[in-house]
Amino acid sequence: MNVLSTLRLIAVRTNAVDIFYRNATAKLVRRTSQLSRSEDGVVTVEWVAVAAAVTLGALSIAFIIMNGLVAPARNIASQLSP
Repeated sequence: MNVLSTLRLIAVRTNAVDIFYRNATAKLVRRTSQLSRSEDGVVTVEWVAVAAAVTLGALSIAFIIMNGLVAPARNIASQLSP
């Protein structure tokens, strides 16, 4: 294989990759547009927001409880140590 044929092969592959990504990007934009116009997209976004809020609330409560138990745990540890 000479240099010229190698360069042609690289150019053809590069062009094919460009076309693939252009088509994939166009499909993504089209699908996003369809999703934003449909009611299903809104419901999905609402459920994601609700799930994020519940997760954040659970983590906040766990953090508050863990910080509130540090002093009593030290007290118990000091009473148990010989």
